[in-house]
Amino acid sequence: MAQNTVALRLYGVAAVESGHAMSLAEGTTLVHYRALAAIVEPSPYTVSKLEDPEMSKYLAVLEEAQSHSAVLPAPLEPFFNRNRRSHAGSSCTTSRSQRHSP
Repeated sequence: MAQNTVALRLYGVAAVESGHAMSLAEGTTLVHYRALAAIVEPSPYTVSKLEDPEMSKYLAVLEEAQSHSAVLPAPLEPFFNRNRRSHAGSSCTTSRSQRHSP
């Protein structure tokens, strides 16, 4: 049986009351929880190279969002994968492209 996968790229978390805004930056949407909202966009569930275009977009989204609200930036490259056909409900996993060592 085929599974459908939805991935979201997380840019950060903003202080936004539910229903007050649908987006803080062009091309993104908000996933609301009480007085907070995750700034996300649909994205392929793959590890991408962190090159200038990706870094520029990340910074531009954060700059635009911060012009509207207080924003806690997310680390680069977090993805959330939700299996639509999961029998146990929705499950989220994160994927990191790099590990930091002390």
